[in-house]
Amino acid sequence: MREIQKYFTHKDYGGYSDCIHDGDIKNLWWQGSTLSNCVGLAWGLFNLDRGTKQAFKRMTGNAGDLYANCRPNGSGFVVGYAPKTSSIAVYGAGTKAGHVVYLLYVWRSGQAVGIESNYSGTMSNGLCLRVKLGNPKNWYKQYRGCIYDFT
Repeated sequence: MREIQKYFTHKDYGGYSDCIHDGDIKNLWWQGSTLSNCVGLAWGLFNLDRGTKQAFKRMTGNAGDLYANCRPNGSGFVVGYAPKTSSIAVYGAGTKAGHVVYLLYVWRSGQAVGIESNYSGTMSNGLCLRVKLGNPKNWYKQYRGCIYDFT
């Protein structure tokens, strides 16, 4: 279990993530957790699904920066407009914060199931992790595309 938790823990606390973390949570492995950040959750699931701990050096803490950083040639990532299973859907790219949702499964119809997190959410208020159902292009404003995989 500890090995899986590293995907969702900030590197300052022994994990793999560079995302915003909640260092105020005082119990065991939750300290330094990036689960309360949408990028921390999506990035952790993306890497866990692929069995890698590859760090993305240009990633800041904001979802709005993630898509732009993954797009350039030579970034090592494949991006596109169509939602796909095991990808990260990006919203509001280029905005101050933006948002991302990890797509667990996408059907041919375009309907999907995704999992997201919200920095204003906590484990105690129940808003930290949420499941989304429907068409990911319609979940939030300014759908930009998806990050699919490493090249």
